[in-house]
Amino acid sequence: MGAMATLLDRARVRTAGSATGDTLRPLPATAALAAVWAAGAGLVLCVAVALVGWLVGSAGTAADAVRVGVQAWLLGQGAGLRVGQVTVDAIPLGLTLLSVLLLNRSSRWAAARAGVADPRGVAAGTAIAAALYATAAMTGALFTSGESAGVSPIRAFAAGLVVSAVSAGPGMLRGAGLSGEVWGALPEEARAALRGGAAGAVAAFGSGALLVSVSLAAGFGSAANVAHALGAGVVGGAILVVVGALLLPNAALFGVAYMLGPGFVFGTGTTVAPGGVTLGRVPAFPLLAALPAEGPTPSWTIGLLALPVLCGVLAAVVALRHHPVVGLDRAVLRGGLAGLVAGLATGSATALAGGSIGPGRMAETGAQVLACTGVAAASMALGGALVGLLVGWRLGRRTRI
Repeated sequence: MGAMATLLDRARVRTAGSATGDTLRPLPATAALAAVWAAGAGLVLCVAVALVGWLVGSAGTAADAVRVGVQAWLLGQGAGLRVGQVTVDAIPLGLTLLSVLLLNRSSRWAAARAGVADPRGVAAGTAIAAALYATAAMTGALFTSGESAGVSPIRAFAAGLVVSAVSAGPGMLRGAGLSGEVWGALPEEARAALRGGAAGAVAAFGSGALLVSVSLAAGFGSAANVAHALGAGVVGGAILVVVGALLLPNAALFGVAYMLGPGFVFGTGTTVAPGGVTLGRVPAFPLLAALPAEGPTPSWTIGLLALPVLCGVLAAVVALRHHPVVGLDRAVLRGGLAGLVAGLATGSATALAGGSIGPGRMAETGAQVLACTGVAAASMALGGALVGLLVGWRLGRRTRI
């Protein structure tokens, strides 16, 4: 009966589409168009910003500005960039997230327009979109690489393939109306852990973003002075804001690493953690005004270590609210597992924040990933287990009464 109902629902969707005059298109065409549109939209944005910067600065040629824009887009895909003898492999995660959203949305449209209704169609559409997107990235690398700067075409293809696969797949599933079926096919324990873990990880990311925002607000004067010293002007200032916005997810993950305790490095031989800060000179960029002052940290920063536990608490609350259980042991297990998933996701995500951003000591920036993952997993699992213990105890008390 369940399978028959699903088939009837899909039939109604298709009938509704026909009734409005929509005509189903071949999947290869829609998937290809989705990939081209997503890649083109991201490229246009990056090239436009680069051209505006060229018009304001009047350095180089328009062709140079276009080349910089394409290479910036490739950097956002995780393709890295070679500038002379220096390799820049830090990823501007805001640009990556934008690419993911564009691909996801266009792939969802492609699946719906082609009338995809089975996993085979989803897989085929994802493969077509990913292959074309990766080819676009490789083509961009081939046409913009030179002696002074360039991107490896092989790495560009591989990076584009990864970004497009993880973006287009869920979009195709949703466009085909199969995401609910895939979710429902998972064991309830897995659904509870994933739902709660996602909530806990998002809360941790939000906490890191809030920490950075407060620090940036406190150092707003320094940020303004840096922008003034750069001679940005109105248009240049707007470009700095755009670039800063694209780097905010990186900054938020640095904030997560800081609140977890192990912290991060921002240059060879540096340490930025609640236990103390050793920085030295940093590049002149307004967003870096959010970095804490060098030396001992204020005593209140030790309270940040409670935030991961609270994120684990939230993970367990969400898991147990949507997937309740009976029994103390099962409640503790479900809550602790949700917190553990949140911690592993949070700690692993800090690996995306850093990378090489320049020559010399700036070749080393990033979180202490292994330590962050261990602390996040332990503290969030503890928070989740405590919630499970409380919920299980209350349920047991009600049963006895």
